[in-house]
Amino acid sequence: MGYNSSKWDRKASLLISDARACLMGVFIIVIMLFHNSFGILGPISVPFYLYGHWGVDVFLFLSGFGVYFSLKKSGHNGLLPFYKRRLVRIIPASVVVGGILYMCGMADWLGLLGLNLWYIRTALVLYLFSPVIYHLLVNWHATRALVLLTLLAVVGIIVAVPLLLHSGFVWQTTISWTLARLTAFVLGMYIAHMDFSVKQLLHPAYVIIAVLSLLAALYFHLERAQQGAFSNCLHLLPYTLVAFALPLCLVLLSMFIPTKSGGVITFIGSCTLELYLVHEAIFKKVSVLPYNGITKFLLAYGLSAVAAVVLHYSCRYLCKLLHR
Repeated sequence: MGYNSSKWDRKASLLISDARACLMGVFIIVIMLFHNSFGILGPISVPFYLYGHWGVDVFLFLSGFGVYFSLKKSGHNGLLPFYKRRLVRIIPASVVVGGILYMCGMADWLGLLGLNLWYIRTALVLYLFSPVIYHLLVNWHATRALVLLTLLAVVGIIVAVPLLLHSGFVWQTTISWTLARLTAFVLGMYIAHMDFSVKQLLHPAYVIIAVLSLLAALYFHLERAQQGAFSNCLHLLPYTLVAFALPLCLVLLSMFIPTKSGGVITFIGSCTLELYLVHEAIFKKVSVLPYNGITKFLLAYGLSAVAAVVLHYSCRYLCKLLHR
């Protein structure tokens, strides 16, 4: 979509909402390139290898953004329909994939429950507490709530995470990554609630905060990748830093990407959960095949796409049957 000056006067939430599926399609590709181990992209793969995992933070920001409007629409219907919609979207696909991985010896017993991936566990925890976050944003001072929850995440990372080093892997990863990604999720809800215009979001004070946060996060991640210089708790803090750059980056990106329904990237965006669930296991299996890098790359991405589409429509059909 070309430049349109009127977009500077539009609401940031409307821009993100219109581009949401396309954004998800773009960043699931970024995540898959982060997990790419076929060695055919050369220097192009370096930024994806270093920073591609921030695509997950984009997902959680967009998830928080969508959750805000879902809770707003729930109104007098209560929380049960809200939780039901979240579980129906996540659990069937997660259980199917997790069960297959368990039978193939690629997941432990958590796979049978669809909880073998940390992202799924973290998303479920954030969904569980999202009504509390919504209440704070709507019924308290929203910016104070954002600051409070960010401080809670930072203190948790510094104090609680080191105490979890000798605990079970599931507890350690779930709590650690939930705290690390809490700010991104809350910021998604915050942007949806505040309803800023693009001009308001481009206020110099926020632009400076966003740029400095992004630069600091880039630096800390690069240092850790090169030197392994940070402890198990401090290396989580850059995820909080990068969260503050997400609203600016995503709004600016939303202004210039195509948002028409039916596009390839938009379709990929509708299957992001399924792609996330299947691609790592497929990449792992394909990587040991006796083929050259290009063949393995094409095979891995092709199989991931086919498996994700089949899983997506199978789960939709299953859910429709259960609702009859």
